[in-house]
Amino acid sequence: MPRIGRFTDMNPTEARVLACLVDGMTNAQVAKATGISVGRVNNMRINPRFRAFLAREVNGIVEATRNRLLRLITPSTAVLAEILLNKGATDRDRIAAANSIINSAFKCIETSAKAMEPELRDEIAEIHRLLTANGAAANAQMGVN
Repeated sequence: MPRIGRFTDMNPTEARVLACLVDGMTNAQVAKATGISVGRVNNMRINPRFRAFLAREVNGIVEATRNRLLRLITPSTAVLAEILLNKGATDRDRIAAANSIINSAFKCIETSAKAMEPELRDEIAEIHRLLTANGAAANAQMGVN
Protein backbone atom coordinates (compact mmCIF):
# COMPACT_ATOMS: atom_id res chain seq x y z
CA MET A 1 0.00 0.00 0.00
CA PRO A 2 1.42 3.45 -0.91
CA ARG A 3 2.29 6.02 1.76
CA ILE A 4 -0.69 8.25 2.53
CA GLY A 5 0.73 10.55 5.21
CA ARG A 6 1.23 13.40 2.74
CA PHE A 7 -2.52 13.64 2.00
CA THR A 8 -3.76 15.36 5.16
CA ASP A 9 -6.56 17.51 3.73
CA MET A 10 -8.90 14.65 2.72
CA ASN A 11 -10.63 11.70 4.35
CA PRO A 12 -8.65 8.46 4.82
CA THR A 13 -10.36 6.61 1.95
CA GLU A 14 -9.72 9.48 -0.46
CA ALA A 15 -6.12 9.62 0.70
CA ARG A 16 -5.60 5.88 0.10
CA VAL A 17 -7.24 6.07 -3.33
CA LEU A 18 -5.23 9.15 -4.29
CA ALA A 19 -1.96 7.57 -3.16
CA CYS A 20 -2.72 4.46 -5.23
CA LEU A 21 -3.60 6.49 -8.33
CA VAL A 22 -0.48 8.63 -7.98
CA ASP A 23 1.53 5.41 -7.80
CA GLY A 24 0.08 4.44 -11.19
CA MET A 25 -2.49 1.83 -10.24
CA THR A 26 -5.54 1.20 -12.41
CA ASN A 27 -9.03 1.76 -11.00
CA ALA A 28 -9.43 -2.02 -10.50
CA GLN A 29 -6.09 -2.24 -8.68
CA VAL A 30 -7.04 0.75 -6.53
CA ALA A 31 -10.37 -0.83 -5.64
CA LYS A 32 -8.70 -4.08 -4.62
CA ALA A 33 -5.95 -2.32 -2.62
CA THR A 34 -8.37 -0.05 -0.76
CA GLY A 35 -11.31 -2.42 -0.33
CA ILE A 36 -13.83 -0.26 -2.19
CA SER A 37 -15.70 -0.87 -5.42
CA VAL A 38 -14.42 0.10 -8.85
CA GLY A 39 -17.58 2.22 -9.23
CA ARG A 40 -16.66 4.21 -6.12
CA VAL A 41 -13.15 4.76 -7.47
CA ASN A 42 -14.68 5.97 -10.76
CA ASN A 43 -17.03 8.32 -8.88
CA MET A 44 -14.13 9.73 -6.88
CA ARG A 45 -12.14 10.33 -10.06
CA ILE A 46 -14.93 12.47 -11.58
CA ASN A 47 -15.44 14.49 -8.39
CA PRO A 48 -14.00 18.02 -9.03
CA ARG A 49 -12.49 18.29 -5.54
CA PHE A 50 -10.77 14.90 -5.85
CA ARG A 51 -9.64 15.70 -9.39
CA ALA A 52 -8.00 18.88 -8.07
CA PHE A 53 -6.12 16.84 -5.44
CA LEU A 54 -5.04 14.32 -8.07
CA ALA A 55 -3.94 17.05 -10.49
CA ARG A 56 -1.91 18.74 -7.74
CA GLU A 57 -0.12 15.48 -6.89
CA VAL A 58 0.54 14.53 -10.52
CA ASN A 59 1.77 18.05 -11.32
CA GLY A 60 4.15 17.83 -8.38
CA ILE A 61 5.55 14.56 -9.67
CA VAL A 62 5.89 15.94 -13.20
CA GLU A 63 7.65 19.07 -11.90
CA ALA A 64 10.05 17.05 -9.74
CA THR A 65 10.85 14.77 -12.68
CA ARG A 66 11.32 17.76 -14.98
CA ASN A 67 13.74 19.33 -12.51
CA ARG A 68 15.76 16.10 -12.19
CA LEU A 69 15.99 15.85 -15.97
CA LEU A 70 17.05 19.48 -16.29
CA ARG A 71 19.88 18.86 -13.82
CA LEU A 72 21.10 16.01 -16.06
CA ILE A 73 21.30 18.08 -19.25
CA THR A 74 24.74 19.56 -18.61
CA PRO A 75 26.49 16.30 -17.68
CA SER A 76 24.71 14.45 -20.50
CA THR A 77 25.78 17.05 -23.03
CA ALA A 78 29.34 16.86 -21.69
CA VAL A 79 29.39 13.08 -22.21
CA LEU A 80 28.03 13.43 -25.73
CA ALA A 81 30.56 16.16 -26.51
CA GLU A 82 33.36 13.96 -25.20
CA ILE A 83 32.28 11.13 -27.51
CA LEU A 84 31.82 13.52 -30.44
CA LEU A 85 35.29 15.03 -30.01
CA ASN A 86 37.06 11.75 -29.25
CA LYS A 87 39.00 10.89 -32.39
CA GLY A 88 39.43 7.35 -31.01
CA ALA A 89 35.67 6.76 -30.86
CA THR A 90 34.05 4.85 -33.68
CA ASP A 91 32.41 6.84 -36.45
CA ARG A 92 29.11 5.24 -35.46
CA ASP A 93 29.42 6.51 -31.87
CA ARG A 94 30.49 9.98 -32.98
CA ILE A 95 27.59 10.24 -35.44
CA ALA A 96 25.13 8.99 -32.80
CA ALA A 97 26.44 11.62 -30.36
CA ALA A 98 26.21 14.36 -32.99
CA ASN A 99 22.65 13.34 -33.91
CA SER A 100 21.64 13.31 -30.27
CA ILE A 101 23.05 16.79 -29.69
CA ILE A 102 21.44 18.20 -32.83
CA ASN A 103 18.05 16.60 -32.09
CA SER A 104 18.08 17.87 -28.51
CA ALA A 105 19.06 21.36 -29.63
CA PHE A 106 16.27 21.47 -32.18
CA LYS A 107 13.70 20.28 -29.66
CA CYS A 108 14.71 23.22 -27.46
CA ILE A 109 14.52 25.59 -30.41
CA GLU A 110 11.14 24.21 -31.50
CA THR A 111 9.75 24.73 -28.01
CA SER A 112 10.94 28.33 -28.03
CA ALA A 113 9.78 28.83 -31.62
CA LYS A 114 6.12 28.31 -30.77
CA ALA A 115 5.97 31.95 -29.73
CA MET A 116 7.89 33.19 -32.79
CA GLU A 117 6.66 34.69 -36.01
CA PRO A 118 5.42 32.12 -38.55
CA GLU A 119 8.16 32.97 -41.09
CA LEU A 120 10.91 32.30 -38.54
CA ARG A 121 9.23 29.05 -37.45
CA ASP A 122 9.10 27.94 -41.10
CA GLU A 123 12.77 28.82 -41.58
CA ILE A 124 13.77 26.83 -38.49
CA ALA A 125 11.67 23.88 -39.67
CA GLU A 126 13.41 23.97 -43.06
CA ILE A 127 16.86 24.05 -41.44
CA HIS A 128 15.87 21.10 -39.25
CA ARG A 129 14.59 19.21 -42.30
CA LEU A 130 17.85 19.80 -44.17
CA LEU A 131 20.01 18.78 -41.21
CA THR A 132 17.90 15.68 -40.64
CA ALA A 133 18.18 14.73 -44.33
CA ASN A 134 21.95 15.30 -44.29
CA GLY A 135 22.27 13.30 -41.07
CA ALA A 136 20.25 10.43 -42.52
CA ALA A 137 22.43 10.43 -45.63
CA ALA A 138 25.58 10.36 -43.48
CA ASN A 139 24.13 7.59 -41.35
CA ALA A 140 23.26 5.54 -44.41
CA GLN A 141 26.77 6.03 -45.77
CA MET A 142 28.24 4.85 -42.47
CA GLY A 143 25.72 2.04 -41.97
CA VAL A 144 24.28 3.72 -38.84
CA ASN A 145 20.57 3.66 -37.97
